[in-house]
Amino acid sequence: MNSIRRFGSDEQKAYWLPKMLRFEKICSWVLTEPEVGSDASGGLRTTATLDGDSWVLNGSKKWSGNCTFADVNVIWAKNTHTGQVNGFLVELGTPGYLLEKITDKISKRVVQNANITLENCRIPLANRLPRAERFRDVSDLLAEARADVAWESVGIARGAYEHALAYANQREQFGKPISSYQLIQMNLAKMLGNITAMLAMMVQLTALQQAQGGKLRLPQSSLAKAWCSEHMRETVSLARAVLGGNGILLEYNVARYFADAESLYSYEGTYEINNLIVGREITGHSAFV
Repeated sequence: MNSIRRFGSDEQKAYWLPKMLRFEKICSWVLTEPEVGSDASGGLRTTATLDGDSWVLNGSKKWSGNCTFADVNVIWAKNTHTGQVNGFLVELGTPGYLLEKITDKISKRVVQNANITLENCRIPLANRLPRAERFRDVSDLLAEARADVAWESVGIARGAYEHALAYANQREQFGKPISSYQLIQMNLAKMLGNITAMLAMMVQLTALQQAQGGKLRLPQSSLAKAWCSEHMRETVSLARAVLGGNGILLEYNVARYFADAESLYSYEGTYEINNLIVGREITGHSAFV
C-alpha cells in the first residue's frame, strides 16, 4: 500500500487504496530474487521492457508474502531502456505471471510466500508506478519497512518473555515454582532488560520519524532493525531455555516466537548489511564490495 500511496498515479491510488483499506483487495510486494538479495540495489535481473502500449516483464522473484492470493503485486524490475529500477503493478491471473508456493518453512508459517516466474508477462502502461524512478525510491520504502520490522522484533521478544514468565510461575520442580530459582530469575531479568532497551530505542525512533515529517533515513532504521533483531534473538533464546524441553513444543507458544525470530533477523536487510549501512554513515567509508 505504501508503494502505491507514495509512487502511484492519482488513478492508481483512487482505485486500489480505498479497496485495500476495506480489505476488499489484498496487495503484495517483492524486490528479492532467487539469486539477488542483499545486492538488489544494482543486481536486479528481472527486466521491464516497453513494447507499444504495454510493459513486458521477464525474470524471477522470491518470497513476496501472501502473493499466492494477493489481488495485485508491486514488482520491482530494471527498466531496459533507462537501466533504472521501476515499480509495476501485476495483477493475479495475468498471463505469464506464475506462482509456486514455498513449502517446508520453519518460520513465519502463517505467511504464504512464493517463487514467482515472469515469462513475457504483459501489463498495461498504466500499471507502472509513475513516481518510482530509481532504486533510491525503493530505499525510502526500505527505511520505513525496517522500522516496522524493528517494532515487530519488540513484539516477538515481549511475547516470548510473557509466555516464559507465565510458564515459570506455574511450572514446579523440586517442590516449588521454577520462577523462584536464581538462574531462572536471571534469565527473566535479562529478557526484560532487552525488551525495555528495545522499546526505548523504538519510541525514540518514532519520535525522530515524526520530527522528520514521517520519513526516516536508511541508517536510522537500519540501526534499529539490526540492534533490535539481535536482542530479540537473544531474548527468545532465553525464553526457550526457561521452558526446558517444553520450549520446542508449539503448545507453549515460545517455540513459535523462537522460529519466527530467525526470519526477522534476516529479512528487510540482514543483520550484517544493516550494520554496514550504519558503518558507512558513521565513518563516511563504504565497506560494501
